[in-house]
Amino acid sequence: MLPRHSTFDDFLPAADAQALLDFVLSHDEGFAAAQVTSRSGHKVDLSHRNAASLKLDWSAEGRAFRDMLKSRLPRIFAACGMREFAPVVFELECVAHRDGGKFGTHIDTLTDRDRQDSDRVVSAVYYFCREPRRFTGGALALYAIGDGRSVEIEPLHNRLVVFPSFVPHEVLPVSVPGNSFADARFSINCWLRRKRS
Repeated sequence: MLPRHSTFDDFLPAADAQALLDFVLSHDEGFAAAQVTSRSGHKVDLSHRNAASLKLDWSAEGRAFRDMLKSRLPRIFAACGMREFAPVVFELECVAHRDGGKFGTHIDTLTDRDRQDSDRVVSAVYYFCREPRRFTGGALALYAIGDGRSVEIEPLHNRLVVFPSFVPHEVLPVSVPGNSFADARFSINCWLRRKRS
């Protein structure tokens, strides 16, 4: 059976999507190599994850995104086959994948588990980019547990993808001719965290 997931196209009003892109393009100097979580802590591992993340407090810049996400919670939980809960945290990370970017197969449930009083339950990935799109590749591959089947989701501008955080997934390699930052595959990764009982 393929993993539970759903896509929401035209997720934000066009003006909000453009404002988010404009903001990110004006903060290229704030992006740094994205880290992965291992038993020894957080580290950069370009062989597994080749991306850059924006180090920023998203309380203001992510408001429109969070508000829209909250308004869609019933549909998101239904798409993931879950009972509704009140998320205690909307964890946000903005990421740019440039030429050669990727993120090998992983799950989202173990990150920061030892330092939080909540767990990642739902993963949501929002894509935005310049149009016409100048990169190729970068699909999100979701893998069924145990039988090897998968589904690939194209990273279209203003598209949100949601799935349970325990689902194995990866970002397939990205190609950006000229490797311009402005032409990258941008995303906001969001995790809905549930208070640990």
